[in-house]
Amino acid sequence: MTNKKYDVIYADPPWKYGSKGPRSGRFGKLDYSAMTIRDLCKMDVNSVAGENCVLHMWVTGAFMEEAMIVSGAWGFRFIRVDKVWNKKKASGKPHAACGPWGMSDCEFILLFVKGSMCSKQKGKRNQYVGTDEVYPGVHSKKPDLFREQIDARYQDGMIKLEMFARSAAPGWDVFGDQAPGSISIGQVES
Repeated sequence: MTNKKYDVIYADPPWKYGSKGPRSGRFGKLDYSAMTIRDLCKMDVNSVAGENCVLHMWVTGAFMEEAMIVSGAWGFRFIRVDKVWNKKKASGKPHAACGPWGMSDCEFILLFVKGSMCSKQKGKRNQYVGTDEVYPGVHSKKPDLFREQIDARYQDGMIKLEMFARSAAPGWDVFGDQAPGSISIGQVES
């Protein structure tokens, strides 16, 4: 466990798709451990979040409702869809996954808060919501651009945590079974 309280949390939960989406077993195993909604909700994120904290959470369209449940369990309230990643191939064409309802070529970063954070944004606030960015070619890997935009938005000594990280980024603590130097986050007692 860490004694730090974070002002900014950037999370890419390892959603367990099951039958939701192309990774239901047809294309091999994931290269990370997925978690159920129940297991995500049991994480004691509230204990590492500051009294005033912002959470930027990655979600696909299939998990919007679940993201609201998880963020609520962690002590946050929904504000808006903050970023939309229009996934592109190197050719500029959409990079999409086929699901039972059709093609999906976007992922979303939802914005949640605990306490009051709006006035603490000291950096770039005039960022666009939609961004065309090339898919990095690794399942669930996100372009660094999005973390960099969040980093530019919250400056002046704010303490930052990237959850479910695969690598470390300058100025960010990390949590994740693939990240070097990961902090620990406990479980909420049931």
